[in-house]
Amino acid sequence: MVPQLRAATLEDAPDLRRLADELGYPVTEDEMRSRLGELLPRGEHGLFVAQDAGGPLVGWVHVHIRRSALRAPEALLAALVVTSSHRGSGLGRELVLRAEEWTRQQGLSRIRLRSRQERTEAHRFYRRLGYLEEKRQVVFHRSLGGGEELKPSAGIPGPNSHQRD
Repeated sequence: MVPQLRAATLEDAPDLRRLADELGYPVTEDEMRSRLGELLPRGEHGLFVAQDAGGPLVGWVHVHIRRSALRAPEALLAALVVTSSHRGSGLGRELVLRAEEWTRQQGLSRIRLRSRQERTEAHRFYRRLGYLEEKRQVVFHRSLGGGEELKPSAGIPGPNSHQRD
């Protein structure tokens, strides 16, 4: 039977957590429920799930509007997960098409996504759907809570500045 697509609800948190973990993004059920509680009411987020009739969720997609001073608003396909038993069935394609439909409904004409460099199968999948590789980049992050942090300096540090005050 073909899984049915529908909008996600708070009750989907346990299955979304399980599928996120399968993709390599561990999250607790409480964390997932809290995040869904923040995202679902916001019109700038679309979160859709695939469910076998009466069974557990077998996939989900999250897309949202990305706004920037540097470019026109666009959609960002933030997550796509299909359980291993359903990969290769066309479900991933259907979820991406649903995200694209949502994007058009928001009045946007561009959707982007990011995919880890080692996910070569996913890269082939996206290329088959017509997505073009735009660039490769290095992603940085900085934790702003707890632990030792850099202190603000009087000036703006340069790109090679690693000094602590």
